[in-house]
Amino acid sequence: MTTLRFLFDVQCPYAYVASRRVEALAKAAHCDVEFFPVLLGGLYADTQAPQGKDGSASDVMAPNKRVITSRDLQREAERWCVPLVWNSKHPVRSVEPMRVLCRVHDLSQRARLAHVLFEQYWVADADVSDPRVIAACVSKSGAVLAASVDAGRDALKANTTWASQRGVFGVPTFFIMRNGKPSERFWHGQDRMFILARVLGMAPTHPLSNPLRLYPDTQQGRCIVDFYHDFASPWSYLGSTQVFNLAERAGATVRLKPILLGALFKAIGTPNVPMFAVSEAKRAYGGLDMTDFAQLHGVSLTFPKDFPLRTVLPLRVQIAEPACLPVLYKAAWVDGQNIGDAKVLQGVLTANGFDGAALVARANSDAALKSELARNTDEAQRLGVCGVPTYVVEGVGEPVWGQDRAHVVMDMIAVSKAQRMPPRPSKM
Repeated sequence: MTTLRFLFDVQCPYAYVASRRVEALAKAAHCDVEFFPVLLGGLYADTQAPQGKDGSASDVMAPNKRVITSRDLQREAERWCVPLVWNSKHPVRSVEPMRVLCRVHDLSQRARLAHVLFEQYWVADADVSDPRVIAACVSKSGAVLAASVDAGRDALKANTTWASQRGVFGVPTFFIMRNGKPSERFWHGQDRMFILARVLGMAPTHPLSNPLRLYPDTQQGRCIVDFYHDFASPWSYLGSTQVFNLAERAGATVRLKPILLGALFKAIGTPNVPMFAVSEAKRAYGGLDMTDFAQLHGVSLTFPKDFPLRTVLPLRVQIAEPACLPVLYKAAWVDGQNIGDAKVLQGVLTANGFDGAALVARANSDAALKSELARNTDEAQRLGVCGVPTYVVEGVGEPVWGQDRAHVVMDMIAVSKAQRMPPRPSKM
């Protein structure tokens, strides 16, 4: 017997989007689904996650990142046809509705009540901490509550402890339960549900296990995709292994935009190595997440022993010789070499058929290369870029952050082409 355990808090918009998708996923995978209430604030406290004054994780983000993640959430909701209206009172204290959910023992009734509470929070702009709103939601859902209020309090605390002891740091999070026993690892995020679908045995061609869409006119016309990157980032490496295939598939041309990620982070108020600034639990999951995508893309991933890398020199080399991009990413993130060291960099270039000595010398002396790198970095900041890889599609202009957003880039390429195509002649 397989059950998909869905950890959620009605306060989280990402959990809300996941709640509208999880039952369809479970049905397609021929398993049951269990709505498992946890307290997001409790997870933050247990994992010592950075929080703002109101308990929201987004408050500690750089402004660029808040804007990009907010827009990304809206796009994901639109993609899955999920209505989403930002609650004017967010974050609303959710402890009482989550305790009430824990008092519903029937799983189908609990799911119905969760859906009603999510709708009140993320569509109706209601205050779900208000006892009258909670009572109305219970009535609408038809859920039967256990008599003991204390039982709901204790169950919510126990659920949250169960999750945090297993390294859960946020919601939505999913465990695969087989015969009542949880999987050794979990999957976090509504945008990782396609990976979960594959783990549950669904074919890669199934719509729920493949976020990329195909368009019948992919080769009609071409547009440019700017690829902002830095060899310093493992995520940028993963993106670099896919961006050219993605562009070819969509009928687009990649324009490389190397930037100094550290300089961008300093300008927008982000820690120089963001993974060092998050909770230990989230950092540990980040490693699993990278491995998931490396396996998905069929590539190797090894952290350089000299991480974090200094990449000023290799970035200038890439401007001088764009063809060296895959060579330098492989040297850093497959072979684990310190390409920030001039001697190592020269050796890597020479071993791969480039004039390493000439390229390194030029990178050290050519003012035009230095200016272009600085100009790209300033341009990224003006566009609102918050990290790498970031994609900007010609004619759309909106930055898309993350190697896991290939489906968004595909959507935008289709939009760009549609905008530039001449109108079809009317039928006589």
